Amino acid sequence: AIARVVLPHDAMAIAITLDHPPRLRVHALSGFAGMPEAFETPMPEPHLLTDPWEYRILDYESEPAYADSPTAKAGMKSVLCLPIRLQGRLYAGLNFYARRAGAFSPDDVIVARRITDHIALAFSHQRLVEESQQAEELRAATEQMLRRAYAFVGRFTPRLEPTHARLRVDGVPLGSLPFV
Repeated sequence: AIARVVLPHDAMAIAITLDHPPRLRVHALSGFAGMPEAFETPMPEPHLLTDPWEYRILDYESEPAYADSPTAKAGMKSVLCLPIRLQGRLYAGLNFYARRAGAFSPDDVIVARRITDHIALAFSHQRLVEESQQAEELRAATEQMLRRAYAFVGRFTPRLEPTHARLRVDGVPLGSLPFV
């Protein structure tokens, strides 16, 4: 609701970028009646995955690539899109929509960027939590494999025991063992 006050718009969404083939997973929709909570759609401009860009202001009427987009079909006429990058890669886009053409201008980008920065920070924190969980899972799996390996190897090798400052192997003083 605060975003609507500081940046007038009719709807908004977050679109996560997916590769192979380039597409968008749209979710966190607000202002779209009758649309699913989340859906996937082809990416109208795949070059945006790799080309640098700071924002996009589009009127759907002048952009044929967007004519069949679900948001255009839902009655939106204008969009302001800002990239969300994580680790230098386009991760998502935050889109503000309006039912009238020409609703957004470059002056709106400053406010939209602040909102986008907060969302990017949340995604970054989510990624850190996921990486931490993966690291813990890997550490636990590695520890379990090492325990199994030591148990397996331990069945075939004599145990070394420090006793009274003399090294023993299975209870026999090391000095009294014949070495070949």
